[in-house]
Amino acid sequence: MRGPMVKKNLLIGVVVLLVTGVVAYNALFHKKKTPVPPGSSAETPAEGLDGFVKNRAEDTFKKAYYTSLISTYEKMLTQFSDSPDLKKKLATAYLDTKQYARAKPLLEEVLRSSPEDAQAKKLLEEIPK
Repeated sequence: MRGPMVKKNLLIGVVVLLVTGVVAYNALFHKKKTPVPPGSSAETPAEGLDGFVKNRAEDTFKKAYYTSLISTYEKMLTQFSDSPDLKKKLATAYLDTKQYARAKPLLEEVLRSSPEDAQAKKLLEEIPK
């Protein structure tokens, strides 16, 4: 019984690492030029422009990372619908992107099957009322 569960968790970990690598590669090497909004402090060539570009790059990277991560977790959940760890990882990604309405049912489902799951309880507490 333990063998298949270990293989499943290993597969999940490998897929997550691959997706993270692809997203990071795309974010670093396939950059699009971002126009500077008129009237912003980033119009000055001092540190304003550097700060603006850095913030835009970080935002773009995070958006691409979480979009890809959520998509992968959702696909994996169709294959491994009984995995509480996968549900918690998907819920965490939803929380990080402020998709609280999507995170809450996943965490509640985990707690129905494992009422003492401390991580699921903690994540559920992070959802604004």
